[in-house]
Amino acid sequence: GRPRTTASAWEGAEDEDDDVRREREVERADGRPEDFVTVQRLCKEYPARGNAPAHKAVRGLSFGVHEGEIFALLGVNGAGKTTTLSILSGEFPMTQGRALLNGFDIAQDLRAARQGLGYCPQFDALLDLMSVEEHLYMYCRLR
Repeated sequence: GRPRTTASAWEGAEDEDDDVRREREVERADGRPEDFVTVQRLCKEYPARGNAPAHKAVRGLSFGVHEGEIFALLGVNGAGKTTTLSILSGEFPMTQGRALLNGFDIAQDLRAARQGLGYCPQFDALLDLMSVEEHLYMYCRLR
């Protein structure tokens, strides 16, 4: 069969929008210093289980968000939106890539990165990896 097309297959395409091309250039240059959120080549792969093969939930996602900017992460079911937000909140580790929140790398200093983050999940508002005390502390600090 024909291989599936991924977003990276479109890079450099003749009909690529100018704004998309500019964003690719920014991503290659390690983002913009004024971005509050910087995500570069983020990947999340869940390992194979039993007869099920490994699953790539997020494949090379890159974007930047300025402080105070309203940002929407859109996609079909299974596109990796929830997984991406779970990585940014520290609930799941990333497989590859880099993510900065307010200049702090979430892989290196998650506690500092979380200081300026507010996140309201669609469901499962309690995180399995946190104690009751940690949940209370986190929700009391939300603005």
